[in-house]
Amino acid sequence: MSPGLRELEAHLTKSFAGHPDPQIIPRWGIPQWMGGNEAIDFIYVYSINHPELGEYWHFITAGLSDLFGDGRVNFPIYEDHDLSGFGIELSVMVRKQSQHIPVWPPTILHKLARYIFESGNRILPGDNIPNNTPIENNSSLRHFLAVKDLFVKKMSSTIGEVSFVQLVGVADNEWNAANNWSGSQFTDLLIETDKNLLIIDPRRGETIFDLHPELISEIQRRQVEFGSDSACVSSKCSWEFDDFRDQEGIRRRVALLRFTHRTFELFKQAIHGRLMYRRHFTIKMNEDFAISFVPEGSKIETVTKKRKIAVTGQLLQLFITQELLQDFIKYLPTTLSSSDQLDFSSDGLVIEVVEDL
Repeated sequence: MSPGLRELEAHLTKSFAGHPDPQIIPRWGIPQWMGGNEAIDFIYVYSINHPELGEYWHFITAGLSDLFGDGRVNFPIYEDHDLSGFGIELSVMVRKQSQHIPVWPPTILHKLARYIFESGNRILPGDNIPNNTPIENNSSLRHFLAVKDLFVKKMSSTIGEVSFVQLVGVADNEWNAANNWSGSQFTDLLIETDKNLLIIDPRRGETIFDLHPELISEIQRRQVEFGSDSACVSSKCSWEFDDFRDQEGIRRRVALLRFTHRTFELFKQAIHGRLMYRRHFTIKMNEDFAISFVPEGSKIETVTKKRKIAVTGQLLQLFITQELLQDFIKYLPTTLSSSDQLDFSSDGLVIEVVEDL
């Protein structure tokens, strides 16, 4: 057995002491290190009967960390060199509805693992992950929040550290509240309210706001007082420099940004939750390609009023003056056609919203 896998299994055996041995879901295709597109090698599935939380399945991936330690998997290099591979494995706890393992959790885990491998963007506690489709049939749960796994602690191995990141299913209004305020603080609120909310039950019809309506005004108050701590999102975008002729016929050299509709909505939320609070906001297409908005008054000094644009590799940084911020608030539309071009060329910026990129 390879060293990374041996240490992972030993760690999980210790974490789930007293529970039956896990079932194994093998990989569904050819792994990336053999030329395929499969991102994880297999998934452990533990059958749990907890004295307080009842019966559920606990799924844990194997393959986002370095199982082999021999260089066969091409992992990105991060600033933290003590990581094993991506330094994470994903997990999800799912309420038991029968003795048959549900299909949708492995599907979601494979999808997110492929995204991590293809983009280099790790999923970490505090992240908000839009899914935009019901996790199963007509479930009201459509998105995920990431937290530290409730029962599996960080592992230090001879190959590096591995953290276990648990996905928690949430409804639209729960995800919006977390994204507009704080993913980590919102999940803390779920834990304080009822730890059972960390176990995904596709049949769950009531949101935390149905159970505790008083939380609506409290979270809104915190949003207004503190803004959002979601400094970065992964969503489709592109940028380039282009010659642009404005409505008066004046030709200007501008930064042309292209957003999908979803990216545009995230950008609008960030205007009110981040930029107005003098906090930067970054949209990442992948680990290298990104657009960062730096509002006037931010502590970031790579762009200023005198140097409004900076480019480092494929990272574009834009300085957002108070005047431009007010123009965003005033002129950005609430509804869009299939393709719209928004002219802020007097500030060296044009935003084009398209169906897809």
